[in-house]
Amino acid sequence: MQLQTYNMYLKTLYLYTLLLIIPNSKFGTTTTTPKINQKNISLSTKQEIVTVFYVSGEILIKGLTSIGDVYIYSIIGNSIFELKKQNLSNLKFNVNLKPNNLYIVRIESNNIIRTFKIVAN
Repeated sequence: MQLQTYNMYLKTLYLYTLLLIIPNSKFGTTTTTPKINQKNISLSTKQEIVTVFYVSGEILIKGLTSIGDVYIYSIIGNSIFELKKQNLSNLKFNVNLKPNNLYIVRIESNNIIRTFKIVAN
């Protein structure tokens, strides 16, 4: 029983730490992805804007063009929804979320993890 409590504590601490990193909004954030050119070992960055919306029972993800996984967690770390190996280009899918609750959307693609906060309306 103590191990379960400790694990929940770690999950909660992790999610609260994420909240400090993620900007306060219903929408996505801007991510910078470094890329290394192996011929001359120079570093360049590509800026991409990724947005995540929750509208009328649907999650909309815009700004990505790769294949990846999408996870939705409650604010206390409970897994709500999981979508694996999807084309993330203008992805749209149905998910029932309780109104006025805060959720974490985690997107994993190209060895990059992006995390967003959404408020179900």
